Amino acid sequence: MTYPEPLKKSTFLGVFGPSAGVVGVEPSKQLTKSYRNVGRLGFRIRELNSARACKQLVGATAKVRSDELNYLFQSDEVSGIMTPWSGDLAMDMLPLVDFEKLGRFGATWICGNGDVTALLLAITLICDYATIHGTDMMSLGYGKIHEFDLKVFEAMTKSELIQSSSPVRGNPVKWSESEASPYELDQPSAWKMMQTGVSANFNGRMIGGCLEAIRDLIGTPYAPVPKFIEKYAHDGIIWVLDSDSMSAPEVYKALWQMREAGWFKSVTGFLLGRSSKCASKNDFHFIDALEQALGKLNAPVIYDADIGRVPPRIQIVNGALGRVEFSNGIAMVRQWYR
Repeated sequence: MTYPEPLKKSTFLGVFGPSAGVVGVEPSKQLTKSYRNVGRLGFRIRELNSARACKQLVGATAKVRSDELNYLFQSDEVSGIMTPWSGDLAMDMLPLVDFEKLGRFGATWICGNGDVTALLLAITLICDYATIHGTDMMSLGYGKIHEFDLKVFEAMTKSELIQSSSPVRGNPVKWSESEASPYELDQPSAWKMMQTGVSANFNGRMIGGCLEAIRDLIGTPYAPVPKFIEKYAHDGIIWVLDSDSMSAPEVYKALWQMREAGWFKSVTGFLLGRSSKCASKNDFHFIDALEQALGKLNAPVIYDADIGRVPPRIQIVNGALGRVEFSNGIAMVRQWYR
């Protein structure tokens, strides 16, 4: 696994839209505030055109977005890339991404979430570069950057990342109130384990992201998961997954397809993020989806984790070695780069 060079102060963070760009008065103000806060941390911003445009759900044509990605990877001045937010159609740029060329440029940190998973996962699986499933730029535009979101900069500057679960969860505040704290964390939170028992520890290579985006890659040349598993089987594989809008049956079908495609070979454990929209259908619930899809794999399944759209969320470094320690609803996730 190749890890990018650590992010250095005064270097540029590139911002482009692999999916939707930011349009509208309030979203644009929020993005500008994000740049202000990042500047206070000592980094400069290089914004490309797709970051502030959106037509038919994307910030630019697939060709333009692919060219912007190439530019940011080959630029000597850009040491990290953040996406403004996510959308729906990031995967449509993949056929035009020259992964062989990216492999010659060398690794650059790139971070995002949601449908941007399609790009991040492809880069990790094809180029063997570490990428980050975590905070996007729009989450940084409040009066104070939340400590969980600050971890994205730690992920890009250090060689080890240690994060603990949060005792509370909640929702983002409105952008119009963005001078306040970014999240209203007013509900108790505890990670859960599908199996009987109260504790589990497991190690492996971290890989994953948004389940909706991952499902779209199954059977395409942009997700050579079996090759990745074969290369890192001796480490074991930790799958990290979150869903924004899937119902319980849809979660089951996506996990079933991944399992039947052989993607869960060498798995040592699962981390599944919480979702506010995972609707049950009749008597089929989210836990039923997990039990039926993953119950016979002899690997711990931790769910309602601080991953995904319901804040706060931890940063997951695709390709990193990880260790998860879980006990009585509390967890520690350690990731290190080797």
